[in-house]
Amino acid sequence: RSIDGLNFTTVMSHGGLKAVITACSADLNPVVYVAGYDNSVPKFDIIRIDNAKTASSGTTFSTLIDYSVAGSPYRMTVDPNDQYTIYITTSKGKSYKISGLNNANPVVKNIEGNITDVQFNDVIGVEGDSDVLIAGTNIGVFYSLDDGTTWTLSNDFPHTKVNHLRLRSSDDRLFVFTYGRGAWAGNVINSSSVSVQDLVAINLVSLDPISSD
Repeated sequence: RSIDGLNFTTVMSHGGLKAVITACSADLNPVVYVAGYDNSVPKFDIIRIDNAKTASSGTTFSTLIDYSVAGSPYRMTVDPNDQYTIYITTSKGKSYKISGLNNANPVVKNIEGNITDVQFNDVIGVEGDSDVLIAGTNIGVFYSLDDGTTWTLSNDFPHTKVNHLRLRSSDDRLFVFTYGRGAWAGNVINSSSVSVQDLVAINLVSLDPISSD
């Protein structure tokens, strides 16, 4: 933990974690999650730190995800509707929703739905609608209106590898960062009359390839 980015204080230590990723809720004193692969067991650990700005310890969950099936953690985000729900993708392209992380026995749900043959890279929730999810995959952007049971490929964004997704809650602006096709932006509309199908993409940034010469 750091206030100025110059001096850091240890909140919680875990000597065995590899491939560590972090995510935090959008609060002034947030819930922070740390996930990693414990090489000594092996196992997939998730650490929850409440009130991370001032906390001195956290809680570790060790058996939520099978490392032999999922691989190591790759991306993790916190659900904007529930700070105790997270979405995790893994090195083997798996995707999970873990809810109830404020309880002793959180619920793990595989959310690959009808596209189990697609590699998931990033999954985010949409504020105000807990059933709507957006996923960045190896073949483009997918959206789900039923909490990851069924997914639909968006034709508004390039059908290429999508590494990162970010959703700006102030205006539901979706930012899509691809591998080789630049960065894109679109509007996510989710109300009683229109939904995520109304994604309209515009080219935001064009990235030139970096020459190896």
